[in-house]
Amino acid sequence: YVIASHLDWSLVTADAPARPDRWFVLWATGLGRTNPDAQYGQIPRDAAKLVRKDEFRVYLDGVPVAPERVNYVGLAPLCAGLYQINVLAPATASPDPEVRIGVGESLSPPGTRIHLRP
Repeated sequence: YVIASHLDWSLVTADAPARPDRWFVLWATGLGRTNPDAQYGQIPRDAAKLVRKDEFRVYLDGVPVAPERVNYVGLAPLCAGLYQINVLAPATASPDPEVRIGVGESLSPPGTRIHLRP
């Protein structure tokens, strides 16, 4: 399962799943350049959006999440190399869907899921 949290920072788990039409946060590494650029050896103090946000995609069970349901992709403030992805789960999402994220043609490996239930 992915590392995800609710907006109150509690973890998304089997006992506390994400819900349709509610925001959750995915956490990732290695998504690419941000604006402003991350400074080598420094922890980012402020949010820094992904430069290629328009090419970024989230898929739940192979279905793309609408871009307006992903309101932030970028470095998480005060976390070195950690990207934050804010997602509003679609109302039609199936229980415990596979999650894949990516920029352009590059996608995360298949098989990772998120605890999500109506």
